[in-house]
Amino acid sequence: MVSFDANVGDTNEAALKADLGKYGVTGDRTCESYSDGPVKNPSTPWTDWASNKWDALAVEPVMQLTGTTITYSLYAAEQPAPGMTAQVGNAALHLQDYRDMAAVHAGQCNVLFADGSIRSFRDTNGDGYLNPGFNIDATAAPAALDAVGYRDARVELPPELVFSGVFIEKQTLKGKLD
Repeated sequence: MVSFDANVGDTNEAALKADLGKYGVTGDRTCESYSDGPVKNPSTPWTDWASNKWDALAVEPVMQLTGTTITYSLYAAEQPAPGMTAQVGNAALHLQDYRDMAAVHAGQCNVLFADGSIRSFRDTNGDGYLNPGFNIDATAAPAALDAVGYRDARVELPPELVFSGVFIEKQTLKGKLD
């Protein structure tokens, strides 16, 4: 994915800082430019992403070794050995936060891909966001759902069409770095 229809920006940071005449005045809302990056996919009842309970990928181990044996690998979860099943969609450990995409065209969001094609993805539940597979408890309190935006766990950005994981290149354990 290269570009997409943008959602309005976060209230604390997406406002014009200067008067641009006919193009906008100080304080006007602007839009987001891209994804907010990877976050954990909750397996327990939803908690606001702004809380300290959801660690950013940077503070979580990506790989753990005991000697030269890999004891944990987030890479292996997304890109397992041949014959093993990858964890994608609702089963993924981490997903991209694509809430900056907006379904502004009759409930659809246009996405420009690197090969030059443009595809549309539908906001099937009308919550205003496209879910790559976050496990959202649709029975949660309205305030909890409002805190994250998604209304259910419906996958609206299928993993076979939009990469929502953390890694694109397969990680290998290199014995010697040159």
